[in-house]
Amino acid sequence: GTGVTTNASVTSSTAVGGQDIAVATAGALTVAVSATPTNPNTQYVVSGDTEQVVASWKFSASNVEDLKAYRIKVKQVQTDVDAPKNVKNLKLFVGSTQVSSTIPALTNLDESIGGDEYAIFEDTTNGLFSIAKNGNVTLTLKADITPSTNAAFGTNGEQFKFRISNVATHTSSTDISAKGTLSGAFATGSAANYDGNSHIVVKSKPTFALNSASPSGTLVNGTVEVIRFNITAHANNDVVFDGTNHNIRFTITESSNAALSATTADLYDAATNTTIATQLKPDFDTDGTFSFTTISTTIPAGQTKTYYVKAGLSGYSTAGDSFQVSINNAAADLSWSDTVTSADITNASVSNIGLPINGNVLVKP
Repeated sequence: GTGVTTNASVTSSTAVGGQDIAVATAGALTVAVSATPTNPNTQYVVSGDTEQVVASWKFSASNVEDLKAYRIKVKQVQTDVDAPKNVKNLKLFVGSTQVSSTIPALTNLDESIGGDEYAIFEDTTNGLFSIAKNGNVTLTLKADITPSTNAAFGTNGEQFKFRISNVATHTSSTDISAKGTLSGAFATGSAANYDGNSHIVVKSKPTFALNSASPSGTLVNGTVEVIRFNITAHANNDVVFDGTNHNIRFTITESSNAALSATTADLYDAATNTTIATQLKPDFDTDGTFSFTTISTTIPAGQTKTYYVKAGLSGYSTAGDSFQVSINNAAADLSWSDTVTSADITNASVSNIGLPINGNVLVKP
């Protein structure tokens, strides 16, 4: 080499090792749907509610290098719905921090072309968020539900569902675009779709709860109250059981040494102690169900009403006999109206209405 001061040069006759240089390959990004409850189960979302969590995903980086995400495309993939009319102001969060700007509305593709409605969160300069190598972050998608005046409702609620799709090799225009912070190369991944759960847009919804005065302890031989419960209507609108199209089904868990004669169960409005539905001849001496199908009652918006069931248990005469009723969370257990024309909303294991509820076990001393 040439000397800086002397301008003289010298040549070495032996090999000299320079500094090691590592050539990094791109890191890999793995996507998964978050576990519940971070990713919410199917739920009713009420028109006018804001910042509802509608999906969540976990993004993980391999052990090669840190990754930075620059672009995330979320797609609405529930078929035959009007999601662009029902959701707006989409926001993407990492933890409690919003990344990228709020998307006012889904891009609604021309139906003649086909494809999914979508929203793109993107920052090509600074990136949206980073993922440490061998680490992960949780992405949460939130959305406002359009107010009733402009929302679209269906007979059993209008549904939507959001998806994120990973790809084998990221580019600047793929649904996910991430780069390694060391290599500067686009990340790799596994081509797959990751769907959140479906959610159901309604004008109102009921929330059930066991009343603190629900009977417990001793099973009294005769016609007795077996469960007391509350129904609260969402503040947006009434919840209606119209006497014809709606039901509440109860599940029996019992232990009895004697067969019972046919009897009845009655559903009462606790405010007036009047019967609002009667079920004839349920088989109370075996595990099973009985359903009130002629319930006629309205829970006003934002209010709570209390109900109770009386059942004939005259055959439970042996010490140790027990009886319990529950309202479970399958489709056949509940139907109701949110007052939308022709609405007959059938529950299907929806997570945010308080069900199931279990009455206390009554035991014959």
